[in-house]
Amino acid sequence: MPNADLRALDSALVAVARKVENDVRGDVPTGIAVSMVALLVVLFVPLVHRVRAYPTDLPPLAWDPTAVERVHRADRDLHLVSAAPEVLATWSVLASAQAAQDTARAVEAQQRFAEVLAEGTQGDRAAMLRLRAAARRVFLRDLDVPRMPLTVIARRHGLTGPDVPPGVGVSVGTLIAWFDFRWERLSLPTPERGELEPTEDTLQRIPAPERRALVAWGLDARCPGLTGHDDYPRPGDPMRCARLRRESVEAARSLDRAYPLDEALAAVDVMEALAEEDVADAAEDTGLRSGALASAQAALVRAQERYGAILRARRSRRIERYLMGVVAELGRTEP
Repeated sequence: MPNADLRALDSALVAVARKVENDVRGDVPTGIAVSMVALLVVLFVPLVHRVRAYPTDLPPLAWDPTAVERVHRADRDLHLVSAAPEVLATWSVLASAQAAQDTARAVEAQQRFAEVLAEGTQGDRAAMLRLRAAARRVFLRDLDVPRMPLTVIARRHGLTGPDVPPGVGVSVGTLIAWFDFRWERLSLPTPERGELEPTEDTLQRIPAPERRALVAWGLDARCPGLTGHDDYPRPGDPMRCARLRRESVEAARSLDRAYPLDEALAAVDVMEALAEEDVADAAEDTGLRSGALASAQAALVRAQERYGAILRARRSRRIERYLMGVVAELGRTEP
């Protein structure tokens, strides 16, 4: 876009965003602010369609692939415990059930895996790490075999396969981190009341370089990869994806105090709203469509509030543009 056009759009968006911010404070009637947004869209639509009105991705987190791979190389020298064959066999059964999306069999297999692992290691963390390293080596070795259960699951999560875009999710370091986190998550005893361990606690049981790698993937991955659903989006998927993204954002902030937490959380809300709109567009049932649109509006309102709070703390033309885009989208999603 020519610089003159961008400056004109920038100035107009800033003016409207400030009006909207005042409206949030109660200084300007809602009708005036919304009317100004509508006027802006009409006047500047040739420019707006070439400028990102709101975020469609999250701020990235830097990580070191070589550090992750060093941990993996060191693990190759570990000696296995005597229980290795039985533990690895139950792990394979669990992976097969999950690859087949057989929920009942997967629940039973996970319970059995956790029991066999606990019995075989007798609480020895070092022994468990040796078993995890052995299972990881098998996983990486078999990635080129399309029908291997864990390869199927990794492909569902967008980590491997012919459909993965170049440069996305193909790092060996990402695969190592994803596998180790999955092992740690599934090695937990099945909770009696369905309560899961907080993600942050599970992250603490994988090496520090892997934590950054996994969180970086969680920030970068698309929703089908995060949820592992081939037929995304389904009703409820946008909310589940947003929850996983918020966990990644909060983990990123704990790993890097400079990570822009508030801006990233607002972006999660925006992306959740856009995904809910996709569900609404595909819905044939009126009730389902109305519910998805209501969820989209709720997410946009949260994003509007977050961007407003950021602007009250500091001025940013980019955030002001995002705020304007969110307000315009709110008007579009009205029932």
